[in-house]
Amino acid sequence: MKIAIALLVLLSAIFLFYGRNLLKFPSSPSSYDVIVVGSGLAGLSAALECYNQNASVLLIEKESYMGGNSMKATSGINLLFTMAQYENNVHDSKESFISDTMISSKNLSIPKLVDLLAQGAIESIEFLEKYGLELNSLSILGGHSFARTHRPKDKPVGATMTSILSKYILQSTKIEVRLNTTAVELIKDEDEIIRGIKIMKDKDPNTLTEIKAKAIILATGGFGHDFSENSLIKEFNPELLDFPTTNGPQAEGLGLKMARKIGAGLLHMEHIQLHPTGFVDPNDRFSKKKFLAPELMRGIGGILLNDKGERFCNELGTRDYVTEKILEKGDKTENQTEVFLVIPEEGRVEYGKNFDFYVYKGFLSLYKNWEDLGNSLLINIDGIKNTLEKYEMAQKNGKDEFGKTIFSKGFHFEKGVYVGKVTPSIHYTMGGLKMNERGSITKENGEIIPRLYGAGEVTGGVHGGNRLGGNSLLECVVFGRIAAKSAINDIKSP
Repeated sequence: MKIAIALLVLLSAIFLFYGRNLLKFPSSPSSYDVIVVGSGLAGLSAALECYNQNASVLLIEKESYMGGNSMKATSGINLLFTMAQYENNVHDSKESFISDTMISSKNLSIPKLVDLLAQGAIESIEFLEKYGLELNSLSILGGHSFARTHRPKDKPVGATMTSILSKYILQSTKIEVRLNTTAVELIKDEDEIIRGIKIMKDKDPNTLTEIKAKAIILATGGFGHDFSENSLIKEFNPELLDFPTTNGPQAEGLGLKMARKIGAGLLHMEHIQLHPTGFVDPNDRFSKKKFLAPELMRGIGGILLNDKGERFCNELGTRDYVTEKILEKGDKTENQTEVFLVIPEEGRVEYGKNFDFYVYKGFLSLYKNWEDLGNSLLINIDGIKNTLEKYEMAQKNGKDEFGKTIFSKGFHFEKGVYVGKVTPSIHYTMGGLKMNERGSITKENGEIIPRLYGAGEVTGGVHGGNRLGGNSLLECVVFGRIAAKSAINDIKSP
């Protein structure tokens, strides 16, 4: 009897310590309602929405951690009609959001998808707040007519969002997560309906396994780090192969290639966004991998200068415009073109504590006098002085020679300025799999591939020829949820 009681106590202790994992999946099922491929914000949003619809979900991720490229996002997520906008007297509108997005896209975005994105900028607030996300800091980014880009105070927005949603997924009882698991092949039946997927563990072909599912949602991201033998960058825009990238190695387009093999159509594949400001690491100047200098740094008052100390663009223009001006006016060396990013001390305060990371990494340095700046950097000091005088006058007039009308902060040199070098870097792939407004992946002719859905950077049509900052995280939430709802509705249909 004593042995039985002792054993019961031991089992209870084990349950309390490991509880969820012991109860949740004593043995993994061979079939699921939905398999979500990719654990960036699109995949996390899709998995949670499936869970909210009472579906069994398998979430697979080829890396050893959850979050994907989404966890690197720092500028924010675009939302409409929020408390932060109200408190800052921002009178935004859905129509303005749509107009800004279409103009940035060179009118290539699919209007129905942009309308869904804009509506989602309103409706996503409740979803995000449900999971305790507080996005109270507000900024304006390039190409926007109003301040609508939200982030947490003193926390990186992408890492915060993905970590909080990941926590809820790991606590759920109907979502199984498998890390270090690579999707290899989509499986169709004789009626061309998706019925499952082949996966392998730790990239080991000997672990190849087939898993059945009633629906598959691809949330595998883009191909901004695809420099492989069958590179999609090489196939669709080879001129960009020599540029550095802000993407992690997971952004190699595997989900896109997998769907392409079964007949999925492609859209806007040649439109690959160069972000104008990837940090140049002084300790590894020509590294292919760049840390992003977030657009927020220009939103809080940062300006761009050439080596003559001259401004050459509206720093809050669209990303393609600013990139074009840097490539035209910057210092060309080896395979990159460099300019200076200069940020006032007041901007650092507005950015928050996360700003210190970039100083710690050596990407930005503080200068408190002209001599210090001139002795440290190859930049014309007289040119900078003249530029800042003109900039101060433009602020007073409300417009400068480049059409800039929004001036967040002035430069008071006695308080110091932060300076670093930046260069255009591959950042985002606007093109991807063709999808309709339900998130269903389609063939070239628009015919849907039954039970296959997509969300996030793996799909095309939302951003057209150029993406606005802050729209990527929004796209992940909006279309991740749309894909999930469509998948569940289709599963329930006879």
